Amino acid sequence: MTREEERIQRSFRKEKPAHYTVKIKSFSSVLNSSFEKYVCGDFEAGGYKWRLTIYPKGNVERNGKDHLSLYLAMSEADSLPAGWELYVILRLFIYEQFLDKFLMVQDSHGKTRRFHSMKTEWGLPQFMSLNTFKDPSRGYLVEDTCYFGAEIFICGKNNCAEGKAKAGECLATVNEPLKYIHTWKIMKFSGLVDKKYFSQVFTAGGYQWKILVFPNGFGSEENRSLSLYLIMADKETLQQQTVQIEFVLRVRDQVSGKHSEKKAIHGFNSWGHVHGWISFMPLSDLNDLSNDFLVDDVCIIEAQLTLPAVVTNSSQN
Repeated sequence: MTREEERIQRSFRKEKPAHYTVKIKSFSSVLNSSFEKYVCGDFEAGGYKWRLTIYPKGNVERNGKDHLSLYLAMSEADSLPAGWELYVILRLFIYEQFLDKFLMVQDSHGKTRRFHSMKTEWGLPQFMSLNTFKDPSRGYLVEDTCYFGAEIFICGKNNCAEGKAKAGECLATVNEPLKYIHTWKIMKFSGLVDKKYFSQVFTAGGYQWKILVFPNGFGSEENRSLSLYLIMADKETLQQQTVQIEFVLRVRDQVSGKHSEKKAIHGFNSWGHVHGWISFMPLSDLNDLSNDFLVDDVCIIEAQLTLPAVVTNSSQN
């Protein structure tokens, strides 16, 4: 047992997690996929937005091999004022379906976790061993379905205030993740005069997408970097769904294949339909003709999408 585990308290209770639950169907396909983690959609508790991250095969870098790893992160930490700190009592849950009870995992003796600008995520790399989780005599994984949850209590100097928002999700994976590449060839790139440009809408995984580029950068990166984003173009059709994807945005090196690219895993939904990078690559690198990103004044941008899961939100009663 690690020192971290010695400070952890585990107990069962009947009550559902007060603030958030996620239901994962077809968990075997999650284990067999190439994804290291699943980042769930945002939810609110205590006046702040949070996000649950699940490592189905364990966060190996944090000594989580052969375990489920579960983390809670602040999803909009960059928008908070300088010098902010939150002291949080964090409870993580997994549902034992045979007992009809939730296993609650928390720090012993009411210990708080401090969130601040340099530490926006806390969790347990060894939340539960995979052997225990997959044991058919236990009720954590039944008919290839499992449930996780979270509670967050924001603590003041002498008291705690409980967040009131409740949310839930149902995550259904597919056996074979859907992969799609869209190529956007931009002619006369050096002569572009508008601040931003959109690609044509393309379809991947039954959803519509488009690429957004700021040729001379956006906001603080104007005249410094190329800014590049992926947009879900039909967000209105999602209602309470979140589409979890892994995507790569890429500016092609048209000669030697040394492309400039960045990868992310993100849940797209009706309230969060844009994701990308304000500083995708320096303009100095893009415009350096020896890098072959611009050939005959043509820039080629690609979006590579892998869609393993669709998440359906539902409120708890």
